[in-house]
Amino acid sequence: MRVSGTSFAFSPSVQAISIDGFGHAFITFPDAHFLFHADFKRTGSDLSLTGKDGHRVVVPDYFKHDKLPTLLSPEGAALTGDIVEALVGPRAAGQYAQAGAPAAAPEIIGRVATASGGTTAVRNGVSVTLNQGDAVYKGDVIQTAGNSAIGVVFTDGTTFALTSNARMVLNEFVYNPGGSQNSTLINLIQGSFTFLAGEVARSGDMKVSTPAAIIGIRGTAVQVDIDLNNGQVKMSVLVEPGGRVGSFNVFSLAGNLIGTVNNAGFATVVTPAGPQQSTISEAAKSPFELAQALVAVQQVVQTQTIGAVLNAANPPTPAAPGAPGAPGAPTAPGGDPGAALADRPGPTGPGPTGPGGDPGAAPAGRPGPTGPKTHHSPTDMAGPIIKVAGAFVYLT
Repeated sequence: MRVSGTSFAFSPSVQAISIDGFGHAFITFPDAHFLFHADFKRTGSDLSLTGKDGHRVVVPDYFKHDKLPTLLSPEGAALTGDIVEALVGPRAAGQYAQAGAPAAAPEIIGRVATASGGTTAVRNGVSVTLNQGDAVYKGDVIQTAGNSAIGVVFTDGTTFALTSNARMVLNEFVYNPGGSQNSTLINLIQGSFTFLAGEVARSGDMKVSTPAAIIGIRGTAVQVDIDLNNGQVKMSVLVEPGGRVGSFNVFSLAGNLIGTVNNAGFATVVTPAGPQQSTISEAAKSPFELAQALVAVQQVVQTQTIGAVLNAANPPTPAAPGAPGAPGAPTAPGGDPGAALADRPGPTGPGPTGPGGDPGAAPAGRPGPTGPKTHHSPTDMAGPIIKVAGAFVYLT
């Protein structure tokens, strides 16, 4: 592990790691697989990571930092301090409010539409088994075990399908039908995901984050795969029912535009190349991968239909506009601890217009990106943002 230039290597089954200083530190773990698979726990002011084999790494006084250090893989895939805080839960497991404060009921933001195998939600530090029809709450960490899967549909229709060994954090969800301050922030930590945007993406600000990039969504279908060995992220836009294909822009964690994804026949690979740095490449999908993508879209649409019925039968109380997001919203590009992405003003400009005037639509056969032509801050782009290991991705 490296902390501000200091390195270490795993050896004993339990290891303590010291952090030099209280600045904007990065802690580099020599094993990306351990970092993204580990269970995160808070013990007083210490951070403890425990691997599947029982190996444990303790970072003393981690939570005493004003800005929590970012955890990195050797390649630079990142879990920011905000995400770490969401993964460990509150200081006292099971509590929704600080001592002495009135208890507030957790906010229901969607329902489990489909579930198979071992699927759980870590809710305020407590693991809860999830079954079809169960509510999901802002701040939940949704996890799947081996040979399991889950489909979650939010109240605006946004749908996420997770396969085995996946983990995501439901950081923020504000949705009022007809409202103009709707927003969603979801962190994808590990595994494979297919998601279909709902009303928040069309009327507000939807962000999806991963260890290497941020994706902003304006209403499209996307597939994301996070490599647990190095934090590399493969992403692609999918052909939706009716033949529509959306598009999204990819940004480095420093906020620089590094590419545009608009061709469903190609997969875009974002590879971490150091803190807040990444490279991007493309590869044509094989016939088998194209067939898999078609099945994935069909399944996520079916999941969305099931979830719509469940949400209609159990409508939640709408969230107030401008309601604060759950703890764990990622830090804005550039590492400014005071500029959380969830609080950043969302873009208002329209996305690219496709045939028939459909914003963000592009023909399925359209050629893939040829390299970035301009560099923008994510706030200059239309659409919400998603964060993937090492880069920001903007969907339009």
